[in-house]
Amino acid sequence: LERYAELSGPIQEQTDLLVWPETVSQNWIPADTPQLDGKSHPFIDLRVPLYFGSLAYRLTGPREADEFNAAFLIRPDGGVLGRYDKRILMPFGEFLPFAGTFPWLNDLSPATADFKAGTAAAVIDVPDTARVGALICYEDLVASMTRATTNAGAEVLVTILNDAWYGNSPAAHQHQALALWRTVETRRYLLRGANTGVTSIIDAAGRVVDESGLFTEEVIVGDVALLDLDSFYARHGDVFAWGVTAAAGLWLLAGAFSAPPWR
Repeated sequence: LERYAELSGPIQEQTDLLVWPETVSQNWIPADTPQLDGKSHPFIDLRVPLYFGSLAYRLTGPREADEFNAAFLIRPDGGVLGRYDKRILMPFGEFLPFAGTFPWLNDLSPATADFKAGTAAAVIDVPDTARVGALICYEDLVASMTRATTNAGAEVLVTILNDAWYGNSPAAHQHQALALWRTVETRRYLLRGANTGVTSIIDAAGRVVDESGLFTEEVIVGDVALLDLDSFYARHGDVFAWGVTAAAGLWLLAGAFSAPPWR
């Protein structure tokens, strides 16, 4: 956190929004808190809104709580402008499949987290700046999720991610190569804030405007167009793909019925 603050300090006068990666803060924050103070505030010298990854919880009993892989958007004074809970969790990392039905499975993998999945798309207003469509990690690979976020009113898509587990391999670049198609489908800019790279700005036509390297200490600063275009995909979803699939199926059936009988 100290290093992110050091890197962010000099660029605050140039920016309307700072984006820090997923998991950057490991402090547990009450899910519905309106204010971050003291240890829960990640950047005490903050002067612009900050969007960052953290851990959130909501008490469900005296010794029980639902836990979330969350993103918070805060004002410089720590006021919470909005929160987003990750909707697609990673099996065996963020939750253990079937552990709810068979609790004894937790004993086999005690290090696996027990996060609850978020339930809805989130669009968070940055005052006088933008309506930010929130995504976490590989949610920018799922076209239906960016479509839902766009239709909820997002003017720009923002993904915070932790790709450290890929190591220094092509996988992080492959992640970005797949994610950039979401900009083409929705006609929205995509900001990607990664802890080990690739951090990038991708425009609404899928072009990488700027990007960092892997495992390098860099700050990416750039301009983003705030768009409210209504793309065909955002409006109709996968109707074209399903139409092609149906046409191919009918063509195969027609060929099968019109083929001469075997002799």
